[in-house]
Amino acid sequence: MRTEKEMLDMILETADTDARIRAVTMEGSRANPNAVHDEYSDFDITFFVTDVREFTRDKEWIHRLGDILIVQCPTDWYSHPYDYSSRDPFAFLIQFADGNRIDLTLRDVGLISGEAENKEPRIVLLNKDHFPSLLTIGSEEAFFFSRPEKWSFTIPATNSAGCVCMWPRECAGRSCTTPSMPTMCWLCPCFLRC
Repeated sequence: MRTEKEMLDMILETADTDARIRAVTMEGSRANPNAVHDEYSDFDITFFVTDVREFTRDKEWIHRLGDILIVQCPTDWYSHPYDYSSRDPFAFLIQFADGNRIDLTLRDVGLISGEAENKEPRIVLLNKDHFPSLLTIGSEEAFFFSRPEKWSFTIPATNSAGCVCMWPRECAGRSCTTPSMPTMCWLCPCFLRC
């Protein structure tokens, strides 16, 4: 199994040698100093690229990252196909033969200004163009709960809680009367365990 240093060196070498990759960040547990991680933790990596389409048209380039066992592309599920003519973000979930895993997201540099709003922990591994909105964030503030505002207790979402309480009763009686009820009946066994 490649070490964390070997994986990061490989990621940076890939980015350094490809002019289309303009910045690289690492997110997730490996970027959060307070998170527990070990050698089996995945690498959550984002490549900010000049044109996502160049990386999604021909996916053979990912093989330079290592000996791959399996690749999943959750952005391109059969029920929601990815628009390969777009510049939307694209994700690869890559399991390597050596036991390492990378969740690699491709984002267009045209979207990089929006990263100023992202407050989740991350480490900037490479920033070729010195994008000002791409900063290392060591704080977990994005995950903190905030005190709810008074108005939030009056919104119609509170009615949803009432519906949730009704699902077990409705499903147990098999009288699923609303359109959402049949969908939820499969959850009944977990509701009915006491």
